Amino acid sequence: MDVALAMQVLFGGLTTGGIYAMIALGFTLVYRSTTVLNFAHGEFAMMGAFLTITGVTALKLPVLAAFLLAVAVTAVVGVLFERLAVRPVRTQAPFVVILLTLGASTLFRGVAMIIWGKDPLTLAPFSGSTSIFVAGAAIQPQVLWVLGGAIGTVIGLSLFLNKTTYGKALRACSENANAASLVGINVSTMVLISFAISAGIGALAGVLITPITAMEFNGGFALAMKGLTGAIIGGLDRVSGVIFGALALGIIEAFSSVYISSLMKEAVAFVVLILVLMVWPNGVLARKASR
Repeated sequence: MDVALAMQVLFGGLTTGGIYAMIALGFTLVYRSTTVLNFAHGEFAMMGAFLTITGVTALKLPVLAAFLLAVAVTAVVGVLFERLAVRPVRTQAPFVVILLTLGASTLFRGVAMIIWGKDPLTLAPFSGSTSIFVAGAAIQPQVLWVLGGAIGTVIGLSLFLNKTTYGKALRACSENANAASLVGINVSTMVLISFAISAGIGALAGVLITPITAMEFNGGFALAMKGLTGAIIGGLDRVSGVIFGALALGIIEAFSSVYISSLMKEAVAFVVLILVLMVWPNGVLARKASR
């Protein structure tokens, strides 16, 4: 085996998996606090990328300022989406909520197409395009930004959930919303916070990946499906499972596209999903006992 090629593929898989992990973390954050699978979550990644591009190109803002503004606006959209669309139907049958989020996904994509058009848009790499060589493999500097963003997201989210009052309250709501309400926690506020953080993480993922792959109006939905697939593989009820599943999916896709066939990339990912669900129905690292 060509070691340099294998390293190149590995870094590519980790990059993709890192983006999937950020998307998956947004999914699981909302799911654990509401039991809602938000199929419009990928559109937050698309929104964050497009808003950042607009800030840089139209408003002439520095990349950092445009990024922070895009994340803030996307988080506000996430809050409005929860309050105006999700909250009124949360007590309805699960398929009603699923249809709602799928409809919202279509709406967001349609609005994005009208505003930004159908052509893919991109950002300049944050640290230039001169490759870094690791064990003979040429790595784009943007890859390090993606990996750093994924690691930073995991650390930041873990600190928030474990060290802050709001984070502990959010964890309590995810374990048992009724019990949390009985001890004085405002469950409605916690759900709102989960949507805001989820949307912000999605926006971050979209901004980090755009210099590598470019973003188009329907690019967020594909990211959402892959992020959700990775989360299901690892186990939606555990952060560690979500990260493991997303990274594993990215690596499997990368190696299968190079060593099997690029045409089989999508098929291999979903074959792995089916096999995992046959052996571990709740995911590889899911809790042994359900709540």
